[in-house]
Amino acid sequence: MRQFKYAMYFDGVDDYVSVEPFSVYGWSEYTLIAWTYPWTTPPSGIRKTAMVGWIAPSPVYWYGTWLEVLGPAAGNVVRHWFRLWRPSDNSYYYDTYDIKLLLSSFVSSAFIVSKNLGRYRLYIGANLVRDVDISSYLSQGYVTPMDRTDMKRFVLGANAIFREHSPVYHYIVLIYSRALSADEIAWNYNNPDNPVRNGLVLWLQAHPDNVKDIDGDGVLEWVDLSGCGNHGKIYGAQLVELVKTPARVLKPARVLKAVR
Repeated sequence: MRQFKYAMYFDGVDDYVSVEPFSVYGWSEYTLIAWTYPWTTPPSGIRKTAMVGWIAPSPVYWYGTWLEVLGPAAGNVVRHWFRLWRPSDNSYYYDTYDIKLLLSSFVSSAFIVSKNLGRYRLYIGANLVRDVDISSYLSQGYVTPMDRTDMKRFVLGANAIFREHSPVYHYIVLIYSRALSADEIAWNYNNPDNPVRNGLVLWLQAHPDNVKDIDGDGVLEWVDLSGCGNHGKIYGAQLVELVKTPARVLKPARVLKAVR
């Protein structure tokens, strides 16, 4: 079980963080890693976070990769979504993977979508849980967010378009412009504060030093540590301290007997 001192808190009502403009258009592969801790079980509805993708017509609604926090009707799970869309006939292919809500620790989820490899992969922690051949779908005209210019932002804590807000904490969120190897996924899992730098284009990490109004517009940013300037605008979400620093404990003084 993994705990962290700080996290970004999303209330599940109206909080979100938006990185914009941000797009994966023109890329051939990407990796998204999110350390997520759902702090409550939502009573109903769909609660999205860590969304790379964009809207499509019904019944598709959204394509790309994202996390959903689902309540009792869906078995109290965190659902990992991957969806391809074919614009020519509005059909879709999808893959999901559920884990039970762990309301006492963070979970690391790593999505890899690669047109080069023709594969979709999902790691939970350092363990590969999904490895899907998508090459036949890509050859039939199904698309990823890398194939269209629709996506112009990356959103945490919500699908703000449909008002689907998620009651979660996020500690670290990473996006790479390439597919990480299994060894690199394991490194990032075991060394969350020192991630692989090659191909890193977004690195949001919860810490007081990383939340500030850097552009002077009165809205706080979650500062991107990758150096690529993909800072997240904070709308309602708050940096919180989950593990308090213990007070300094003094050695007990020698107790003298009272003089009679």
